Formats: sequence, C-alpha cells, structure tokens
Amino acid sequence: MPLVNLKSIIEETENTGFALGGFNITNLEMIEGAIEAAQNLDLPVIINIHPYHIAHTSLEAISSLVKERAGRARIAVALHIDYITDLGMLREAITCGFTSLMFVAPTGLSFEDMIIETRNAAELAHRNDLLIESEFPPEENSGLTDPEKAGIFIKETGVDILSPQIGTTHGGGKANLDLELLKRIKEKAGCYISLHGGSSVEDSIIQEAVKAGINKISVYSQTSKAALRKLKDRMSNGDIPDMAEASVIMKEEITKAAMKRLKVLSMKTEISPKDLKIPSNTGSVNNIETLIRDVARRVIRKLDKE
Repeated sequence: MPLVNLKSIIEETENTGFALGGFNITNLEMIEGAIEAAQNLDLPVIINIHPYHIAHTSLEAISSLVKERAGRARIAVALHIDYITDLGMLREAITCGFTSLMFVAPTGLSFEDMIIETRNAAELAHRNDLLIESEFPPEENSGLTDPEKAGIFIKETGVDILSPQIGTTHGGGKANLDLELLKRIKEKAGCYISLHGGSSVEDSIIQEAVKAGINKISVYSQTSKAALRKLKDRMSNGDIPDMAEASVIMKEEITKAAMKRLKVLSMKTEISPKDLKIPSNTGSVNNIETLIRDVARRVIRKLDKE
C-alpha cells in the first residue's frame, strides 16, 4: 500500500497500549528487513532516516526505495526523517513524500529562540497535514528533560511528538530509564512521546515505558549489529560470501532482530518458530522474490564448491 501519514497509525497507540517501532535504515537490506518483520507480525512500522546516513545518497533516493517496498506491503508503512536542523531540508523531505517529520533547533540558541525556530517548523509541517516531533537540550546538572519546560515547549511550539531525555543511550549501550520522570513529562506535555536509543533498553523496561506513555521507539544498533555479527561469524573461518549472498544474509538477520523488538513493543514476549520463518510468504510478489533468492543462494553455494 502507499506510504501512510504517521497521524493515521500513532493515534491507536494511545488507546491500545502498544508502541510503534521506528527502524533507522541505511540501505535496501534494512528497509526490506524492517518491513518484512512488521508484515510477518501484521503490525504497522516506521522507516526512519537520519541526515547522517544520507551523506552518500539523497532524500529522494531513499524515499523512492521505501515507497516502492511499501507499495508491495500489506501493512501500514510511514516514512520519517530524524533530527532535521534547518527548514530547507524539512521542505525537501515534505517534497520527497516523507510522512512524518522531526525538527530540532540548532544548538546554542536560547530556550526562547529555540521555541521560535521550532514553532516555524511545526507550522510548516501542519500546513502539509503532517505531525512533527522535536526535542530540546536536557538540564545540565542531570542530563534529563525538565517536565515543566517540556510542557511550556509543547504549548508554545505546537509540536505533536516530544522526544525527552529520560536515560537512554545511543549506540546500544545499556540504558537506565527514569520511568517516573517519563510519567511526569507525559502529564505536563500532553502529547505523543518518542523514545530514541531503543536498542539500549531491556525488553521488560521497554514494556514498562510503553505503559508509562511511550508511543514510538526508534531502533538502529540492534538491527545493524545483528547483521554485521552474522557476517563476521560467516567470514571468521574464511567463508567469504559475495555481495549478493551477503545482502541476503544481512536482510534475514535484520528481519529477525526487528521482529524481536516489534514483539516487545506490541507488548508480547515470545516469538514462535513460525513467526521467525524467513523470508515470509505473504503474497504472489513475495513468493516470487523468495523463489529467486532461494535459487540464487543454491547457485552461489554450488559455484563456491566447484
């Protein structure tokens, strides 16, 4: 199906007690893996792209890839741009068809100027019927978000989704979430809450955070490291796959890792062997893709032995 507006899928999280999974991607394997994982579990999914990860490509190219893959999916897929710091790139993302936005005011601004910059971004997003997410620097003494400031920030800017600092880390390091702080922020801000650094949070804590008000959670390190770890294991004994087979290996591991995280976000804890059937057979197109991949792998393995 076509990309969906985040607005159409995030509303449900307030009433049903689950969080949306947002998977940061850098290539086609990560796009395929995240969408296939969500489709295997019949869940909506968000595909995230960080400006840092488009240094060698473009928003238009990424958007085209995600649109094409979403068009073959039977679940809802939203396309989100992370951490935009200027209105020019925000406009470009809107033009390219992104269906969810995040804007963070440039560093060094006063709280008042930060509000003005973010309000301008929010007005641009709302003119295009899109939700917008933002964050602001944590308190220097604690490294955490002040609930009172969070409430003022949301009221003055019109931002729809807040990404607070409550103890997460980026890069997969262990997080120590302050769930009581999260509850106070949710109450004061009165908006959707996004958690970045979702790879660093233990499953049980993730589910407590969802109960406390988290609506969407971003994941990158968990899927990225799973794929690279599998490749490293494969190559450790000198068995070097070519690029085609390496892509298949990475995509399958990304799918498995994404499914495990989505299970947790949907407030379930177990994944059955049937769930982990990779790749999934969910339609005639996917059946053809599965057949092609299986044949390709057999041919590659045969050639390697000859």
